[in-house]
Amino acid sequence: MYKMKLKPLLIITPSLLLSVSIVMAEEYQSFSSIGYTNVDSSRSYDATSVGITYFFEKQQTLGPLDQFKYINSSTNVFGNYSHYDNSERFNGGGNLFINNFVIGGSYSYYDYDSGSSDHYNARVGYLISEDLIVNAYANKSKGFDTDYHFSLHIITN
Repeated sequence: MYKMKLKPLLIITPSLLLSVSIVMAEEYQSFSSIGYTNVDSSRSYDATSVGITYFFEKQQTLGPLDQFKYINSSTNVFGNYSHYDNSERFNGGGNLFINNFVIGGSYSYYDYDSGSSDHYNARVGYLISEDLIVNAYANKSKGFDTDYHFSLHIITN
């Protein structure tokens, strides 16, 4: 029977775990997505989508599950395309962070069987802390009044 001393194991194990977590910590500068959905029911359809968000600063993963900060505070640009049945949607925009302020906007174009529409979104916000941001939004769709709303995001543990 083989006996192992416990003391060397207690020294080696934390070192191994630390080295694994260091190796697994990663940085990302863009996130891409692609999707496909097929629904076969009383109303069958296919839906596809593709999108990308590019950050001007690298995003560091947090924790063992490669999570990211919930409240993003990095300047970024994004674009998306989706196709659903006989309609298409194009969307692009970005967010500029200067100190704790954020200014953002996006444009969306919808093209469908009965016509098309344009949508504009503007955002101003203030990052009070890493866990608290307040935003004001203005949304304008062609043919409709501008819609305003506010948000407060709080992260709690």
